[in-house]
Amino acid sequence: MPIEKKIDDKYRFRKKSKLFYIIILLIYFSLGLFSIFNHEPWRDELQAWLVANQSRTPVELFHNIKYEGHPSLWYLFLFVINKLSDQFLVVQILHLCIATIITYIFLVFAPFSKLQKVLFVFSYFVFFEYCVISRNYALGILLIFSFCVAYKNLPGKWILPSIIMFFLMQTSISGCIIAICFEIIIFTGLLFQNDQKRQSFSQKKAIVAHFAIILLGIIVFFLTILPPPDFSFGGDWNFSIDAKRGIKTLAMTWKVFFPFPEISINFWNTNILDSFFVGRLVGVILSLLILGFIVFLFLRRPTLLFFYLSATLGILAFAYFRYVGFFRHFGHLFILFIVTFWLKDFFIPINIRSGKLRKISTWCEAKSNIFLLFILVVQFAAGTFSVAMDWKLPFSASKKTSEFIMNEKLDNLIILGSKDYAISPIAAYLNRKIYYPTSESFGAFVRWTTKRKHKSCEEIVQYTEQLLKIFEQTDVLIILNYDCQFEGENIKKIAEFKKSIVSDEVYFLFLASAHCTFRRPLDCPNNGVHLK
Repeated sequence: MPIEKKIDDKYRFRKKSKLFYIIILLIYFSLGLFSIFNHEPWRDELQAWLVANQSRTPVELFHNIKYEGHPSLWYLFLFVINKLSDQFLVVQILHLCIATIITYIFLVFAPFSKLQKVLFVFSYFVFFEYCVISRNYALGILLIFSFCVAYKNLPGKWILPSIIMFFLMQTSISGCIIAICFEIIIFTGLLFQNDQKRQSFSQKKAIVAHFAIILLGIIVFFLTILPPPDFSFGGDWNFSIDAKRGIKTLAMTWKVFFPFPEISINFWNTNILDSFFVGRLVGVILSLLILGFIVFLFLRRPTLLFFYLSATLGILAFAYFRYVGFFRHFGHLFILFIVTFWLKDFFIPINIRSGKLRKISTWCEAKSNIFLLFILVVQFAAGTFSVAMDWKLPFSASKKTSEFIMNEKLDNLIILGSKDYAISPIAAYLNRKIYYPTSESFGAFVRWTTKRKHKSCEEIVQYTEQLLKIFEQTDVLIILNYDCQFEGENIKKIAEFKKSIVSDEVYFLFLASAHCTFRRPLDCPNNGVHLK
């Protein structure tokens, strides 16, 4: 074949690929835009926004972050946006742009087939958790993928990877663990590289600068993440042997790789195995099989295997010892597998002496694409189902509740809300503070301190009476995420909103009138705010 013909065919192939990627990006962005317009942000999305909104200065922001359990990068991002706009929709659109850039990097640079790429970008975590839901995780995935692109220039260009790793550490705890594990394989590569003595002085300075930036990143991470003494979220550290906690933690691997949800309105954060009595034990067995396959898949690349196992075990260990949470918190385990697969061609396979191990490893390598394709198909199906459910049903009832309050002109009343974490999205929608009996104070975002105590229905009545006495001639609107029967009291239920994917973001609204006392409810006519 003539050289001109080869060049022409190569050009056509690149042109077709470029057109294909543009089409996928346009579809991704369009579907993402439609999805965020049909998604009701829930408390975790709006909590970070409220922290940024209620912080007047960067110093106050860093003080408030201390109670969040996350590093600072996402909050700084929101702090800047909040100075430009008070609409959370702006955050959602910018978050969608971040997710689209992630998709672009993966489509253009990742060494996967077109089918695998399409399935991945519309997978459960990439399209639903890291695109539709606006959290801090997307920034971390963007930086992880950016590092994968920059990795081919190591050793050599050190500054860009060090900056990427610095910011990755400031996105989440999982992001910091992955960044440290990345640095371990870089350091290992430097130790065993053959031309160490031939490195120029400028190269050695660049390497020192690289690790100095990494050390600074770790210091900044711990300065922002270490909580104050009265921090209460997630309970205390657990260093005891707890079989139930261990099973729950290890089963997360299965849930992350195969996020089959229960078919119900409250499908989110569920897994089909949760419906069975021995579901978690089965999940542990399946998790061990998945991890075993991956170990043998990368067995001939020990450095890469060490990276995968150290990062995976680091994330699982933190969950076991500190906070297990839900499987949405473990999406990095899925990303880790994809990244390890991405980088495998940069590591020369070694010979395995044991015949049995070599045979198993060879078999796993031969079946790796089938294994990957099966995972991606499941992820694609789970992502499609989750997005479709979010289109059809309210993700949180907080938006409709807030619209009702504003339409009925109840937002000018004193508002009491419990439980605080479930009511905080309404504070964000109404753009005002609410009285939280949980902390016995007015607030918007939740400050996770040990002083927080949930109140009973009887105590809610007492706090309402106190507010009526303090704010005379003003009715009190009570918003609860649980129902209360206020029998014989001057509190009337006026509305309820019970349709929500997030099971505890349902709301019951009550009105307490200021024109009569709690002591003589029979003297109270229905003279509160008139509702249509």
